[in-house]
Amino acid sequence: MHVRPITGSKPTPIINSVAEYILGWEMARLGRLADPHTGMVSRAKPLLQELADHVNESDDHATIARTLIALVHRDPATGVNDWPAAHSYIRRHLATHATAGGILTRLLEDPEYLVHSDAAPLLRALDTVIDPVHRTVADIYRASAVVHASLTSDGRRDILAIDAARYQQPQLAAEFARTRPWAPRWATGSLVHPAYQATLTGHTSHANAVAVTEIDNRAHAVSVGGDRTVRVWDLEANTERATLTGHTDNVNAVGVTEIDGRPHAVTAGDDRTVRVWDLVSGTERAVLTGHTSRVETVVMAEIDGRPHALTAGADGTLRVWDVVSAVERAVLTGHTSRVKTVVVTEIDGRPHALTGSRDGTVRLWDLLSGTERDVLTDHAGQADKVITMAVVEIDNAPHAVAVGIGGKVRTWNLTTGTQFASIAVPSRWVNAAVVTELDDRPHVLTASSDDGTVRVWDLVAGVERDDLAVSTRSLRLMVVADIDGRPHALATGDEGTVLVWDVASGTERTVLTGHTGSVLMMAVAQIGGRPHALSTGTEGTVRVWDLAVEPRPASAAGHSATVRTMTVTEFGGRSHAFTTGDGGAARVWDLVSGAERAVLEGHAGAVKAVAVTMLDDRYYALTVDETAKIWDLASSSLRGAFTGHTNLVNSLAVVEIDGRPRAVTAGADSTVRVWDVASGSEQAVLEGHTGGVTEVVVTEIDDRPHAISAGFDGTMRVWDVISDTERTVLTGHTRWVRMLVVTEIDGRPHVVSASEDRTVRVWDLVAGVERAVLTGHTRSLIAVKVTELRGRPHALTTSFDRTVRVWDLVTGIERPALTGPANLLNAMAVVKIDGRPHAVTTCDDRKVRVWDLLSARVTAVLTLPLPAQVIMANDELLLLGMASEVIALQHTAVP
Repeated sequence: MHVRPITGSKPTPIINSVAEYILGWEMARLGRLADPHTGMVSRAKPLLQELADHVNESDDHATIARTLIALVHRDPATGVNDWPAAHSYIRRHLATHATAGGILTRLLEDPEYLVHSDAAPLLRALDTVIDPVHRTVADIYRASAVVHASLTSDGRRDILAIDAARYQQPQLAAEFARTRPWAPRWATGSLVHPAYQATLTGHTSHANAVAVTEIDNRAHAVSVGGDRTVRVWDLEANTERATLTGHTDNVNAVGVTEIDGRPHAVTAGDDRTVRVWDLVSGTERAVLTGHTSRVETVVMAEIDGRPHALTAGADGTLRVWDVVSAVERAVLTGHTSRVKTVVVTEIDGRPHALTGSRDGTVRLWDLLSGTERDVLTDHAGQADKVITMAVVEIDNAPHAVAVGIGGKVRTWNLTTGTQFASIAVPSRWVNAAVVTELDDRPHVLTASSDDGTVRVWDLVAGVERDDLAVSTRSLRLMVVADIDGRPHALATGDEGTVLVWDVASGTERTVLTGHTGSVLMMAVAQIGGRPHALSTGTEGTVRVWDLAVEPRPASAAGHSATVRTMTVTEFGGRSHAFTTGDGGAARVWDLVSGAERAVLEGHAGAVKAVAVTMLDDRYYALTVDETAKIWDLASSSLRGAFTGHTNLVNSLAVVEIDGRPRAVTAGADSTVRVWDVASGSEQAVLEGHTGGVTEVVVTEIDDRPHAISAGFDGTMRVWDVISDTERTVLTGHTRWVRMLVVTEIDGRPHVVSASEDRTVRVWDLVAGVERAVLTGHTRSLIAVKVTELRGRPHALTTSFDRTVRVWDLVTGIERPALTGPANLLNAMAVVKIDGRPHAVTTCDDRKVRVWDLLSARVTAVLTLPLPAQVIMANDELLLLGMASEVIALQHTAVP
């Protein structure tokens, strides 16, 4: 992507007027706070009004924008505009003038403007960008605006540079990072998507549900969460309008209605209350009590021309509330278990409610009389826990559709109460379902995780119409949206994704990525005349997506779930990174170019460890989860598996014996096993641990290869892997051992162990004795690294006590600790920078800190879009695991 600094045109005759306008604007701003010079502001008002009239009437915003740019000093040596020194009016309002004048794209070509502009007006202006090149710049700016909008310029640079790399724009990334000590070399982009518009943050726990309404003729969302709050959001400004408090436990559901011409929300939660809120004033109108257990569902209905709320939940009742008078109209009983779904419809001109329960029944209620009209049962008498219901029209009569978790789709004629049809979905269970219309006929979509299918059923004919291609196996929730006049299904996936299908064509339109937790609820709304989706997540956010954006396929490169481990190794003459994660795959990256060289898929669970070895002049990778597998890296094909462990495999190491590579694995079955890599045969089972083995490392003792294992029994055992015998048992830890690192002290092999007993211990492997006990941490250890400081081996340890401690391994004495902010440390690495040893730490505050270990001082602080949970460093790059993404940063020569 080509980028260039903006150059303004030469000053025009209007420039003095604009300058005076800015001066007057500033005087007026100050005058609203104080008027130390009596009459100054009042004397300026006529000038301000005249200039404002001129600006508004001339409609020459392009000229104004160019003139404002001309007021910004440009460094002749670098060609960079000095936006930090520009008047605040320019940084705040230039985007608005440029948009009105049709020259916003010129601003988007100057990375420095994007770094220093006020975020809110620029974000509003970005909605007008339509050409693909500048739309990508807009997507990059928007991707993490919720984070960078309030940061300093350095923090904003870091995030914009990383997001440019995530969008595969390396030149723009370099421009953003030009003054920073670390810059992105490459990045994956599995969590960015051009449909993303905004993240609404504020909830401190799960965002459980969301509804959409209008306040003051603007689209607003109302979300509820596990933090006991109700939050109101302006969807045009993407800002929080109000936080409504009153619930004393989790808030589960929300509905919206109008009372006396004013928008209101009705919420319900685990505190067994239903609350009514005036959304204009942000005040609580009523608290409705009566439920005897948690309330999970709120549906709005009109009865006798008045708005009513229908609420249901774990007590098995449906309660009807007049929200104007705040009185309970009816308590409808009959269900014997939790009521999961409620649908409102009209039969014979009277309002009715359908309820579906975990007791397997569907009941029809007359809301005017408050009586049960019918219990809708299956012909075969088979009960099926209801997860989704809808009302459709078949042959000009209203019909109820109920989908059960056991795979039954049942349809009843609501006028006669007779069953119309029953469809058996050929799956063990159905996770989600939704009803829509195709070719003027009602259809239902069912999603089943056991076979990974989404099926489309014609409800009139009772036959399967289509089987949609699915890129994720487990779907939990489905809604329908109209995009370009065609019905589309939106479904939530396992990894925080939202899948979008064109139902008519049966094709996947796109996969919306960005949530770092599970998606709990979705809503569809029109914002600015375009269809949007709102999704709530377990991470406490509400995300807004523009569904009309040109579709993009899911990112082909990158993990789909959290990255857990990273290993850097060299093969084929180039450095490569191996990353593993919760998604059951290991991925291999060219460390310099970022090209994905191999994807090793086939594990059923999270891949916990990876090692590389050579066999017959070919490179192979070994990976473990519940099993240990070996992969040919040239073809990404599975060569074989090591079978023998009877429980999870936790750790892996490779050692050479008689010129042949052997794998050593540690398992939750309390054994350590040795394998011949070439044949895949088990060479030895090393027994002795009395609990699961969590870690294994290898080293040489007396010129013979040995394995050191540790586990839940608190011991470490040293094994001679040639003779397959136990050399010694190292005892001292009082709880299980989490980590082992081998090192050399005074020319002798040692192992450093970290335990749940909060101690770090140093062991002489030749003598088989404890050399030192390093105490000071007050909580569990997170990481242990070994490096050399001034020619002596040192250990660096991090803990959940939020400290980084440095230990001289020769003397066992603690050196000055690395002290920083009181944030949880996630990961640590050691690396040499300009010949000096450094530590790199990641924290839950989204910061990466680089520490000079000789001075114990921070030399650089980098800001990330998301916290990084794992880090690896070598002399070339820093490699970060940021949720499911991989980010490579390189040290730069800052000008």
